Amino acid sequence: MPDTLNLPLTPEEEARFKRRYSDLIKKLVHTTRFSKDEVESLLVMHFKLERAGGPLGYERAAEVLYSLLGMTDELLTIRVCDLLDRENARKITMESWVVGLSLLLRGSFEERIQLCFKDMVLLVMNKMDLDRDGKISFEDFHESVTQDPLMMQCLGRCLPTQRAACKFLITLSPKICRY
Repeated sequence: MPDTLNLPLTPEEEARFKRRYSDLIKKLVHTTRFSKDEVESLLVMHFKLERAGGPLGYERAAEVLYSLLGMTDELLTIRVCDLLDRENARKITMESWVVGLSLLLRGSFEERIQLCFKDMVLLVMNKMDLDRDGKISFEDFHESVTQDPLMMQCLGRCLPTQRAACKFLITLSPKICRY
């Protein structure tokens, strides 16, 4: 996919593209937190992705979110795709691509709180409510963490990193950690 994005448009293609989408570019400059150049770049990115593989469906959009933004959780990327898919068509349009990325990359603190609250609560419930009773019991939590130890810190770091723990333990005894 990165190769797809690195292929430049010819000067003629770029001029046609800007003319064809000039109204959308103006609209998105006013409704997002991106500059005109950034909006154009994001629209061209979307155009190249679709030119290389057809409509930008959830699976390919999730690949893009993973490779470009480091979003690794499959359930979370699907939720982000749901957010981006404003028409509920299971594909991401040019406009929704730019609007969604504006929220993800430049959204206000309050907007991000709203997004993360809904997404994180759903994510945690889906991953940890193993008996599907609408609440996370200690047994649900224990089993979830046993299956995926990273879930222990699903709402934030509550344990020191291995490196920090070793640095501290070395002050007690230099032979404790080797990393």
